[in-house]
Amino acid sequence: IAFSLANGDLFKVTLSGGGLTKLVSGDEVQAFIPHWGENDLISFTGPQGIWVASANSGASEDLVQVAPLGSFDNFVLPDGLGVLSGGTGGAQGIYYHPVGPDSSRLLLPSGINPAYYEGHIVYTSDDGGLFAVPFDLSSVEVTGTPVRLLDGLDVGPGRFHISNSGAL
Repeated sequence: IAFSLANGDLFKVTLSGGGLTKLVSGDEVQAFIPHWGENDLISFTGPQGIWVASANSGASEDLVQVAPLGSFDNFVLPDGLGVLSGGTGGAQGIYYHPVGPDSSRLLLPSGINPAYYEGHIVYTSDDGGLFAVPFDLSSVEVTGTPVRLLDGLDVGPGRFHISNSGAL
């Protein structure tokens, strides 16, 4: 379980207890809205941008900034090579941020709260719609047209999650 405190510290704790492990100090980089992805990578956002940290390290030298401006949502892709976010620094759209030297790029011109599930990006819109669009993880490309799944959602950060079976 990863969580952050009001001062920006990022911690992890196991379900069996055993104490907290600090992964990121808020004095160094303020960590908010963590997402624990596969490959034990945790993405988070804050005033200093979108970052990725190893859940196994906690060493500051393992922190990687993937975008210079923060977002209210972020999602580590299953391959661990990048992070999805719903805009950065006030820009609209769904963005891909690689973990490494490559530049961030716009995948969809509108949308917030992106998540990846079995070949699709699922996201919300400003008007409360929930959408899914085909997405090729290996090429990091949207491969189809968005389909509206639901209407009338509260579209704030973290307002939906997808179960392992695909249920919302």
